[in-house]
Amino acid sequence: MMSRSLFTSARMGFSLLCLCVLFGCELPKDQRGTTERIELESEIHAGYSAQAEELAAERAWLAALGERKDARIEEMPGEAHELVEALRRGEIDLIMGMPAKSPFATEVGLSRPYPNPQERAQKRAWAVRPGENAWLYEVDRLLMQETPR
Repeated sequence: MMSRSLFTSARMGFSLLCLCVLFGCELPKDQRGTTERIELESEIHAGYSAQAEELAAERAWLAALGERKDARIEEMPGEAHELVEALRRGEIDLIMGMPAKSPFATEVGLSRPYPNPQERAQKRAWAVRPGENAWLYEVDRLLMQETPR
């Protein structure tokens, strides 16, 4: 009896693994095609709400992201709530340098937090449109691999 349930569990596990391999080839995906649009238009629209001098590290990362995607960077300053709305509408592709514990965290997709260069105790993150998982993965990869210049 024990060996039969073990066999059934192993078979189910193998089936699940096969499904993951078959359907995992295209993951992560963007629901609204941000990554594809950036690649087609060669342009990244980035919002920020901090003082420009506080964003030296973020601008270096953004330049590296532009190089990776062979895309021109268009920056848009604004208030946090305006930027979140612009992000929702697809007018910008990301918001850089948001507080990691932002009140907007439930309304956007946040990157992994990183230390604020000015205040190490306060963490920052980048925000993308909810559901843009491939784009968020790209941003996370950049923030984890690149050292700001």
